[in-house]
Amino acid sequence: MGITALPALNEINQKLNFKASVLPHELAQNNWSKTILLHPKSNGSGVEYPITHYLDLAQQLVAKGYTVYFTGTEKEGAYFRDQLPQNPKMIDATGHWDLLTFIAIISQAKALVACSTGPYHLAGLCGIRAVGLFASRRPIHPGRWAALGNKSVALEHDPKCAQCSAGQECACIAQIKIEQIIDAIEK
Repeated sequence: MGITALPALNEINQKLNFKASVLPHELAQNNWSKTILLHPKSNGSGVEYPITHYLDLAQQLVAKGYTVYFTGTEKEGAYFRDQLPQNPKMIDATGHWDLLTFIAIISQAKALVACSTGPYHLAGLCGIRAVGLFASRRPIHPGRWAALGNKSVALEHDPKCAQCSAGQECACIAQIKIEQIIDAIEK
């Protein structure tokens, strides 16, 4: 591959800005710069932020003028779809897009919020604001799994959580404040 030196992380981040293929016609007219993607589930790959918190976050984002898409697989959507309020600015997109379409949408959106999942990492690679929500527990902590990209942010409630430090299950991720997430989105 011609790599003669291992680049520093900040050098890698400077070069990332993947843009995916063109959006399907029916989605191309959306104002993606005012769109936030919320990906609440992880298919078991990470500790998840509570869906009730995602719903509160969505309400506050809509109040600030954003359109919010809830993303994930059809199976993941079944866990929370019935809890989504009827609001034209909150859209259930779970199970609606193939992977290439989803990547194209990620590359156009203002931000994506998720725990450590593939979409969070894709958002970092696409150069949008990728906001990761983490527990501090090893081996799933942000020191290992934070997304690459200049606009990627990894939030955790308490990097020195005693339960997480002991490798125990902990609900400290639920303590991440919605205001912190909104601040990270709007940086």
